[in-house]
This record gives sequence, C-alpha cells and structure tokens, in this order.
Amino acid sequence: MPVDVEILGTIADLRSYDGSLPANKQTVEVLGYYTKDDSYGGTFYWDALSTATDDGGFTFAVIGVATGRWIRTGNHDTIDVKRFGAKGDGSAAPSGSDDGSFIRKAVLSVAKTIIVPVGSYYFVANHATDPIGLDIPAGKTIIGVDKNNCQFYMDAPVCRPIIVINADNVVVSTLKLRHLQADNTGSIIKVLAADTLNIENCILDTGFSGVAFAPPSNSTICNVIVQGCEMMHLKFGLYIGVDGGDLVENDHIFNVLINNNIIRDGATRAGGDGDGIKTLRRCDNLVITNNIITTQLRDALDLFVSGDKIIIADNVLKDNLIKGLDIKSDRANYPPGLWGTNGQQMTISNNLISGNASGISIAKGSATFDYNYVIDISHNQIFNNTQTALNICAEYINIIGNMIFNNCLSTATSYHAVKIGDNTAKGNSRYVNISDNVVLNNGNSTVSNYGIYISAYCEYCNVKGNTIRNDINLENPYQNGGLYVNLATKEIGIKDNIIKDHLTQNTSFQTGFDAYGVINAVTPATIAAGTAQEFSLMTARVPGVLLSFTMVLSATITANATDYASIEFQRKRGVAAPVSLLTYTTATNTVTAFVPINNAVMTAANRIMLAGDVIIAKITHTGTGQQLLNPSFTINYIET
Repeated sequence: MPVDVEILGTIADLRSYDGSLPANKQTVEVLGYYTKDDSYGGTFYWDALSTATDDGGFTFAVIGVATGRWIRTGNHDTIDVKRFGAKGDGSAAPSGSDDGSFIRKAVLSVAKTIIVPVGSYYFVANHATDPIGLDIPAGKTIIGVDKNNCQFYMDAPVCRPIIVINADNVVVSTLKLRHLQADNTGSIIKVLAADTLNIENCILDTGFSGVAFAPPSNSTICNVIVQGCEMMHLKFGLYIGVDGGDLVENDHIFNVLINNNIIRDGATRAGGDGDGIKTLRRCDNLVITNNIITTQLRDALDLFVSGDKIIIADNVLKDNLIKGLDIKSDRANYPPGLWGTNGQQMTISNNLISGNASGISIAKGSATFDYNYVIDISHNQIFNNTQTALNICAEYINIIGNMIFNNCLSTATSYHAVKIGDNTAKGNSRYVNISDNVVLNNGNSTVSNYGIYISAYCEYCNVKGNTIRNDINLENPYQNGGLYVNLATKEIGIKDNIIKDHLTQNTSFQTGFDAYGVINAVTPATIAAGTAQEFSLMTARVPGVLLSFTMVLSATITANATDYASIEFQRKRGVAAPVSLLTYTTATNTVTAFVPINNAVMTAANRIMLAGDVIIAKITHTGTGQQLLNPSFTINYIET
C-alpha cells in the first residue's frame, strides 16, 4: 500500500500537531517555516520516544507533549539558517527576538556546514545578556551564497563583535558583516583562539576593526587564512594582537596568511585614526601578499614592535595618509619576552607603494642599539610619495633593485629619497647594503634634497651599482643632489654607481666622513732626502669624486721645521696648469712608521674628477729634506 504524506502549512502547525498519524502516514511535509509560501519547512517523521531539546531546526517538540518529537529527515551535516527560523528580511523576528538567535541555534546544531541564503539578518547585541552576535564552535563552516547580498548587521553602540571565534577548524565565508553604529569600538570578527581558521570572500563594513586577533594571555592563534575579503570604513582592517585597547601579554600568533584582500576607506574611531593592517603582539610567520590597501587615515601596514619572519610581497599600498609601511622597534617599553620580537627577518618585495606621505619607514627605539634587523627590501616600485621613499634606522638591511621615482614632492622641508639613519648617535644605521636601485627625479623645485643620504654616525654601509640621476626628459626633474655622506660616518663603501645630471651637485661629502670606493696604490722606491720626485697615482677612466689620499712609511719621521719634505697631491686636466688638491708636510707633522696618514681635507670643487684627469703626487724638499723610506701612496675615489 502506498505511503501517504500529511501536509502541514507551517512550523507552528507542526508544533501543535501531536503526531497521531495513521499507520500509512509515516511523515509530514511542512510547506514553510512562517508561511506556507516561504519554502523553508521540510519533511519530518515522528519519534514517539524522543525527549530531545527543540532546537528550532532539526528537532521540534509539540506544545504540551513531554515525550515524542518531530525529527527532520535527510542529511543533518548541512542546514540553511532559514530552516532554523531566520527571516533575513532586516526586521526583528517574531516574539521580540532577532535573526541572531535563530542563526545561533543553527550554528550550535549538529550541522557542520551552515548555509546563509540571500537576505539581511539582524543581530540584537546591545545588552548584557547578549554581548556578542555569533560564537562559532569548532569544526563549523558558515557560508553565504552571495557575499554582496547575505548580510549580518548589528546595531550596537558599544564594543560588540558580530562573530567571535574561540575554536579550531572554523570557516567563515561569503558574508557581508556590518556594524550600523559607526562608532562601535569593537571588531566585526574577533578571534580569541584558533588552530586552522579560514575567513574568506567576506565584506566587513564599519567599526573599530574588521578582523582582530586578540588572544587572551597564554593563548594561541595559528594556521589562519584571511583571503579575498573587502574591508572598509574601519579604523583598522586587521588588528593582530589586541582589540580595542584590551592589553594582554604572553599570547602567540603564528602561521597567518593575509592574501588578496582589499582594505579601503579607513575611518576615524575611538582613539583616533588607524591602519590597514596593524600588528601589536608576538607574531611569527606572517605572510601579507596580493592585497590592495588604500585611503587609510594613517598607514597601510604598521608593524609596531612586533613581527618575526614576515613576508610582505606583491601588495598595492596606495594613497594612505601617512606611510605605506611602518616598522618600529621599542624594546624598552615593549620587551620582546612579553610582546615578541620587535621586527626582524622580514622580506619586503615586489610591492607598489605610491601616493602616501612616505613609502617605507623602519624606526629604531629610543635606547642605544634598539634596532629592527635582518630585513630585505627588494624590487619594489616606490613613487609619488610626498616625503621620503625609504627612511631606514636599522641594521643588517638589504635595499636592492628598487625603482624609486618622483618622491619627495613636499616643500615643507628637505626630504631625501633614500635616507639612512637620522643624524644622531643613537639613530645610526649599520650594515646596510644599498645596491642596484634606480633613484630618479625625486624632489621639487623649492627645497633641495638628495637621492641617497647617509646620515652621521652610520657605519659599514655599502652603496653599489645604483643609478642616481635627475633626468630632464622625465616628469619632475628636480632631484637636487645625488649622493650625500655626512660626517662621523664609518666605512661607507661606494662603488660602480651612476650619479649624474643633478641640479646642484652629484655628490657631497662632509668633513669627517669615512668612505671608500676604488683604491689605487703606488709604492715607489725609497725617496732619498733632498730628492724631488713626481709620479702618477691614477688616470680617471670615467668622471668621479676623490675621497682621500693616504701615505704610509716604514720609518718614523720627526717633525722638523728646517729640513723637511712636502708631499703635494695635484690634478692635471688637459693642458691646464695642475691644481693643488692638498699638501702634507713633515715640517709640522711627525710621521709614525706603518701608521697611515689620511688627509682628506679637500674642497668640494677639488674632489671632482673628469674622465682623463691625472692625479699625481709631487715630492719636494726644504733644507736638506727628509728621507721617505719605502713609501706607499693610496688614492681612494668613486666613479660616477
């Protein structure tokens, strides 16, 4: 005999039907949840022995019946939130409840995947008994069918996240999540602890932060992907470490991929302006790739006293009010034992950084030797920033293969395209390699500047193979100077650069600098007392700049105002009379055996070499003169 199916109109009808079915009617078909036309009913069978809790979706109790339940037929691994009573029409649900309560029941059910149909789902979350929107348990996936039209929204004026994650193996996908109160001080998605979390293809709109990683003390967030999302009208797009000012310590965040997101149109919230992505806590193995971060009211990326083993690659960091990328160290106030490493082992490559106040800034802390270190900055396009393209106070840094063009547009003060150090003893930079970059047309017509500026107290820097030029055939031909090396520097290597066509000077070396380029050494035989000699040190192959001359003898000469030797370094240019560059005399100077005498006091004009210039050493004597035993003369210069 065929089995008939009882037809009911709504879930309300199901809850008032006691299950007294004829033997041939094993199931009932419910046409809709609230009305017979909404299509969110389903097929149910009567379990006469069940006392399971009425969850509003899979199991329904009959009013006044203690034993016996209606059970939804079929697979319980996946469920639609509207089959749990969510309306998605943007209005409060029946009996003064809200869509959030029905969605919570769906999420807490046995289903592993919760489907969100098209609709606007309202969460009431503005009172003490309902402090959050939705807490996602372990192993759950909540996914919308259309991120533009599956919206969760909350009208809470205080710190209320729409979604909280404090569990492992969670997926949040294809939803639009929006705070209606612009000054809500909470995050949209708040992650307290998680291992294996995907937040993907969502729209996060309005509030303090889009996603906040805020583990309580001694908690862990790891193996996280935030991908394909759009975040807007937020103080922070992603806040990694702390949320809304709640200070915690000893947490750990690692193995995080932030990929292919758009973070735009930052907004002022409680405490001021914010960044696209900010780190402020122990954070290791962080990869930030293929994102567009634009129009933030502070920085696109702010790695503040945090970050170890970080890759920042293939991003567009554009039109942010302050910096494209800001990296800071402050071990005194944020000790690494509690807060994590203050920025080390980073790769910053293939990014487009444009239209910000400054491009990349790496700032040290107030204490001596409080540096960020082991950072590679390579193959970025940095252009049209109004201030400095690269401002680096750090150590063990590679700056390689970047295109640095049309920056330093502000006339407020002198901004240099690449600035190493900050001219203070505590702000010196060390072990910085600046190689194979193009530094082109950075500056403006009002304020002078340099393409590469090495500040005082910097040590062990290498400037090699760069093209530093002002090209009048391209836009903004106002790069005033090429390379500047300040006083009190130590071992600044300069070699194989093209430095040319600047408005004022290609190079500037301040008194007291210490730099080296190409070294030529000449070791003539012993020069007897009273014997005049002249010999060539070098012939310039290409234009260049003289840095210094050094003389070493193998026997001490005591200063003697009557009988002495004079060593004059001269430049011969074509048929013109030789120009004296500098003179050293033993009349007033004692020469100690095997101790180099380095006299680099030359005028800026005398330092300039043209192709074909011959640099000579001329030895003369006064009185009986003095013997120069086994002399060695060295010339130190750079080619431009």
